[in-house]
Amino acid sequence: MANLIASNTATAGSGYAYWGSTRRSAQYFVVPAGYTCLAYISVNIKRIGTPGTIYWAWHADGGSKPGTQLAETGNAESSIGTSYGWYTQDITDVAVSPSAAYWIVMRQPTATSTTTDCFMWDSAGSGSGGKYSQDSGSTYSALGGCDWSYKIYGYGPPAGMGATTTSSVSNTSMTAASDVTDEMG
Repeated sequence: MANLIASNTATAGSGYAYWGSTRRSAQYFVVPAGYTCLAYISVNIKRIGTPGTIYWAWHADGGSKPGTQLAETGNAESSIGTSYGWYTQDITDVAVSPSAAYWIVMRQPTATSTTTDCFMWDSAGSGSGGKYSQDSGSTYSALGGCDWSYKIYGYGPPAGMGATTTSSVSNTSMTAASDVTDEMG
């Protein structure tokens, strides 16, 4: 089980859609010290009409915008409801560097309109890491001084172990036990 490592859970109930084959929505975050793997994301979104497949990806930081894509997954439109709700996107786990910056990027290439066929990602109404692109990610613009509504989960190696005890020691076997004091997800 992964731990919550970055989030902005405020919800404005008034999301945005950057639809079409060239547009992207992105959220910046920093991996906390001790964490070495990204696991999944939960986002506050809704579907309008029949926008096709929604894609979510982990990206390395490319200097104030998403850089190299690390992993991506897609979800069918039928998995997203027509009212805002928190949906979990399980993306392939990727190894990351603690205290480094990364991005989550959404794209919806077959969506056709912000009023009839798209996914709306809710704005948190605060923060400064949300961005959008209208040119396949070549340039990104700030999302009006706010974040998207998101929760990012990750894990790392155990940060602490308790004392180890041994028992049932013989010439061919033994039993050892220890407790993890900080499991890091």
